[in-house]
Amino acid sequence: MEDECFVIRISLNVPLGYRLLGKLDPPTKNRATSQGVCSLLLLLLFLAVLALVADVIRHDFSSFAVLGEFNSASLIQQLLIIGWCVGILGVGICMHELIHGCFIWSFSGKRPRFGFRARSLRPYAALRPNAHVSRKQGLVIALAPLAVITILGTATLPFVPVVAISALVLVVSANAAGAVEDLRVFLWLLKHRGDMRWGFDGSSNLAYEPAERAQAA
Repeated sequence: MEDECFVIRISLNVPLGYRLLGKLDPPTKNRATSQGVCSLLLLLLFLAVLALVADVIRHDFSSFAVLGEFNSASLIQQLLIIGWCVGILGVGICMHELIHGCFIWSFSGKRPRFGFRARSLRPYAALRPNAHVSRKQGLVIALAPLAVITILGTATLPFVPVVAISALVLVVSANAAGAVEDLRVFLWLLKHRGDMRWGFDGSSNLAYEPAERAQAA
């Protein structure tokens, strides 16, 4: 019965002249664990690389000095710093999803769907069920936050006040760590032909192919 409901729901949202080709479901528990490990590795990698870059190009900043100050701080001060970091991460996550939303709106011509996933405890931006974009546009949407925030963050690193360097490094690194699912969607889109259309039904990513190609096959 659930499969029948899925087919009916999808059939109402299939773009004209296309048919459903396949879908990418949300990650399973095991895959989610693997993605969590990948996110952690990306976070550590970006933190290390950006801290090194900041140490090299900013003579008024030292990542080792920042760590030393944290270690020598009192417990209350450390908790305040951790709370500040969590707040910075929240801002970075919102920026990430807003960038997704801007590109979705620009390409599909329809306002993106914003929501909050209780499972991952984070907001999201997605295509509406009746909105579709091309494969090339989908590739841009998937990688836009990672590319935009990484490029802008790295480019402004030499110019921001020294007190903002740690926050900037943290935001760029956390954004990269949060792009693992985006990379999964990006690789999934790459597997399809250039004339496919990308949609979303509220939980799964959907791939559509031209109906005439299916009939010819």
